[in-house]
Amino acid sequence: MHPEKRPNPDPSLELLEARLRTLPRPPIPADLEARLLAAIPAKRSIPQRRWGVRVGAISALAAACLLAVIAWPWRGGEYPAPKTIQSASQVASRPTEDSAPIASLRAARQVLDEAEPPTFTWPLPESSPIRFSASIPADLLD
Repeated sequence: MHPEKRPNPDPSLELLEARLRTLPRPPIPADLEARLLAAIPAKRSIPQRRWGVRVGAISALAAACLLAVIAWPWRGGEYPAPKTIQSASQVASRPTEDSAPIASLRAARQVLDEAEPPTFTWPLPESSPIRFSASIPADLLD
């Protein structure tokens, strides 16, 4: 059914509709379209999106600064000393008492490497206490 055609139309509503249709249409200003188009802003700003981008950028910067502070190698308030490059003559003139503990550690390690490792023994017995049979006993079938 169409909304215009009702099964029991009210005569007073039809008369009112007919009277409204006979009225003249209101005048439309000639510059109405131009005024409506001028009222539309040329560029729509989206403040929520810019706000989210700014918060994201600030939080990323704060996280990077926090990571830099945590990872910085502080040594009791002292700044680390700059590393110097040693020449070949400085490396060769090391004292020999420093190499004695290292040599003893190397000898002990060599003894351990040459020794035969102990064989592994399982903590559980190898035979299973549960016996499996391939046939079902006759007393279980009754």
